[in-house]
Amino acid sequence: MIRGLYVIALVGCGAATSTTTVTIPRDVPTSATAPVASSAAAPSTSGAWKSPPAAAVIGSPRNTIVRMLALLQRRDFEELFQTFVDPADLKKLTDTQPLDDVIATFVRQEKDKDLVLLLVHARDKAPEINSVDHIATYEKDGDKTIRFHEVDGRWYVMDD
Repeated sequence: MIRGLYVIALVGCGAATSTTTVTIPRDVPTSATAPVASSAAAPSTSGAWKSPPAAAVIGSPRNTIVRMLALLQRRDFEELFQTFVDPADLKKLTDTQPLDDVIATFVRQEKDKDLVLLLVHARDKAPEINSVDHIATYEKDGDKTIRFHEVDGRWYVMDD
């Protein structure tokens, strides 16, 4: 278990050096922090490590999944909804009832457990990306899917 780890990568190519800082959420299982092959840093032909673009690290669907799992593990449903439900969708949900009631229904219907299962399955998989609509889709056994929509570099869960 890693708690509040800050990873700082110094990447150098000759005289130019850049620093990339990635924060791994508290209480994330170690296996959840392993990089996905497509977004991991890779050695260049000169042997120096090149950092992936910041958007690939900070704003990836996979990092969203890892952060969501950490919040679900802590049972911090309020932050989960406020962070990973699109603000327009959250407004629709809370127009007729307070967020506490929305969360109570979510937990009572055991949707939190279903969400954990989908996220754990998707965590180390490559999503199907629709680059036109900015949607990442993860399928589990052909019957269940979880989709994320990118808005301004942030990934939000889509309610299907």
